[in-house]
Amino acid sequence: MPKRVQDFSSDANTFPVHGDLTYDFFYRSAMDTPFAGNNFQQHTLRANFSIMLLNKVPIILQLNSRRTNTPYFKNYTDVNFQFDQRQYNDIIQAGIKENVLRNIRTKYSDSAVFYAVRNQELAVLRQYEWLQDGRQIQALIKSRAMAMKPDSLELEKELPVNQDSLLHADFKTDNKYTNYRGTTDLHVNRLLKYVPGTDMHEYVNVDSIYHSQKALDSVKQLRQRAEAFMATYKKRQEQFEEAKEKLATLKAKYTDAKTMLNSKMDSVKQVFASGTKKEIASTVKEYGQDTGSLYKWYKRVSSIEHFSLGRSMVDYSELSAKNISINGIQAVYRDKYSVAVASGGVDYLYRDFLIRNLSPVKQYLNLVQVGRGEDRGTHMFFTVYQGKKQGNGYDANGQPIVNKVFGITAGGKFRIDDNNYLLGEVAKSSYPTAVPPSSPGNTSPKTFSFSNHSNEAYTIQLFSRIPKTDTRIYGMYRKLGRNFQSFSIFNTSSDMVSWQVKIDQYFLRKQLLVSGALRTNDYSTPYIVNNFRTNSIFKSLQITLRKKKWPVLSVAYMPSSQITNIGSQVLENHFYTLTGTAGYVYRFHKTLMHTGLVYTRFYNGAADTGFVYYNARNWFLYHNIIGEVLSFNSAASISYHTGYQLLTLDQGLTCKINNRLTAGGGFKWNVLNGTDSHPGYYGNIRWRPAKIGEFNISYDRGYIPGITDKLRRNDVGRIIYTKIF
Repeated sequence: MPKRVQDFSSDANTFPVHGDLTYDFFYRSAMDTPFAGNNFQQHTLRANFSIMLLNKVPIILQLNSRRTNTPYFKNYTDVNFQFDQRQYNDIIQAGIKENVLRNIRTKYSDSAVFYAVRNQELAVLRQYEWLQDGRQIQALIKSRAMAMKPDSLELEKELPVNQDSLLHADFKTDNKYTNYRGTTDLHVNRLLKYVPGTDMHEYVNVDSIYHSQKALDSVKQLRQRAEAFMATYKKRQEQFEEAKEKLATLKAKYTDAKTMLNSKMDSVKQVFASGTKKEIASTVKEYGQDTGSLYKWYKRVSSIEHFSLGRSMVDYSELSAKNISINGIQAVYRDKYSVAVASGGVDYLYRDFLIRNLSPVKQYLNLVQVGRGEDRGTHMFFTVYQGKKQGNGYDANGQPIVNKVFGITAGGKFRIDDNNYLLGEVAKSSYPTAVPPSSPGNTSPKTFSFSNHSNEAYTIQLFSRIPKTDTRIYGMYRKLGRNFQSFSIFNTSSDMVSWQVKIDQYFLRKQLLVSGALRTNDYSTPYIVNNFRTNSIFKSLQITLRKKKWPVLSVAYMPSSQITNIGSQVLENHFYTLTGTAGYVYRFHKTLMHTGLVYTRFYNGAADTGFVYYNARNWFLYHNIIGEVLSFNSAASISYHTGYQLLTLDQGLTCKINNRLTAGGGFKWNVLNGTDSHPGYYGNIRWRPAKIGEFNISYDRGYIPGITDKLRRNDVGRIIYTKIF
């Protein structure tokens, strides 16, 4: 798929097209399969374009084309136009989300608290600047000295406290002032040193000085001023502390408001990023944006889950149409109710190598499905399908049998709890054109005859998880009537019952995973003859151990299949395969290493495959040294069974020449049965020229076992060009 682009320029000179283009050329000189042939060539072109129509409507254009000279694959060209609902929703959601966030910023605005914090910070700053001003500090020091200095206090105590007594005091004869006799300058200095603007040399007579009301008033005034300033400074300090406390409170409120705002905005962003449609609707309604025209349009368009023209996959239900490729139109609308429509030609290209030479008849499908409920939760659906489909066998003229198909189904998903749910469906269809002899009578009236069950089908599936033990369980049961028809099931003119049970269980704190499954046949195509009984039970078991600083160990025993072409008939043979792997990624002296061992065992016979190495065992050992510039890969493999042994040794090197060019190559040595040996080689280049794209070119000269117990040369070449724009 092309890389999604969220924003497109509205510039008229910009052509809003993005996407990717891939061309793949593949060549093989011989086939390592039961299908005979040589010198096969295949050209594949894949292109994905993301286009913004009128800078408003995003669509995806997909082109797939293949041309080949093999007789087993079809040449085709498919085109698909698809409305890019996801990107369109992203564009509209971005506008709705911005409206909601704007509403939150208004509703939970922190601007008032923010400005209060800023004003309080300025007030605190002004208080602090006043308290720390040099002039205030100097005045505080002088005031404290004036109020606290001992000599000034003693002097004041010895002076008469009564103004009249001071005015009539005799400093020379009164014993009360004996301490001051003969020390005029000292007395004057001690008394007047705190009197601003007083020059003690202006006073030459001690009587005149101490009789001066100015001197005494100056001392008292200075003390009063000092005390008043200290009181003012203390009050300003108290105001500063109160302002700091208020600022801290406002900051806490601002932090709370900001936290609330961010929490609301983060919650909204999370809902729009990964929430369900219901959660988005609830959020939009909570913030009063559900009445806007943009949201109303979004509700309509977001319900369009899929709309496409051209080649697309149909996947609706087990008993109607599932994993079917059609060439036509498909649309799905899902809201409280869901409606799906599909109509187009059917050619079953997913197994085209089986039908190229069979010239199948033209087939088509028309389908309508209506349901209610959420796709992730409990929901019900009803399906009606109609069309034309090739049946089993041929008529008397050698032409393929064609069945007109009509059917209805009813089913749903029923959630038991958060960890368990059921999928169930019942269906009834029209009869096939060639009704088996065991179904007597006219078929048309029996299409909707509920007393006859040969044209009915039932299926039920269980999905379960046990959180306590981290166990996952899957179960399926399906019953098909012999005359039942649908576009995802091919009946065999006999009643069929199939079932499957699968259990995944973790042990050792999720380090050990054990997966086991049992299932019956799942016959699914009329174009091959399956070489197994309908009552066959297929068993599979896989054990994987992932422990820190240990190699990753895995053992699997599971069924496999081999398709073989014999004349005009294709056979599918089933057998079991045992696989064991051990891989370890580690560092040695800061160099990354990867070492692994793989063992494979095929439990099949000569009748099950066209390969010469049936019932074979294979050991594969590899070791990779991964460096920033040079990387080395070494490998050895041996495959063997009775009368057959193939040894292959491989040594390769990859060099990163620069950021745009990487080249590599290597040699292989192939030895069959110890006698027939041939050297092989391979090489590859990865080149990424600026603004052009990327080229990957590889060539491999190899050898494969032939039916004459000799190695057969097999050249494989590939050129891949990729461009992202």
